Amino acid sequence: MTMQAEDQRLGRLAYENYHAAAGGKSLVSGATLPAWDDLEPSIQDAWIAAARAVQMDVQNGEEDDDDATEEGDIAEDDQPEHQDGDEGRPPAGPGGSDRDADGGEAQA
Repeated sequence: MTMQAEDQRLGRLAYENYHAAAGGKSLVSGATLPAWDDLEPSIQDAWIAAARAVQMDVQNGEEDDDDATEEGDIAEDDQPEHQDGDEGRPPAGPGGSDRDADGGEAQA
């Protein structure tokens, strides 16, 4: 299999698994997600690039399994602490918003 065909296969695999996990609906807008073959080429290219990056990271991780925490990883000591009164509630999203990852109101 050529590198281009493998990249295409991985991009499709990633998208189709996202599609299935999301129930065929966008987790942001709720719109119906199109099938892979119906995606704009630029969207397919983005999924291919994402899948390629994951594949490269996994391959590099296999070589670096014994490495310490890599730059960009958040060490356990760097995690934000809960403030009084918010025990059991997940921390607010980026910027302190009470919105979930899809933009909807976060559940308390």
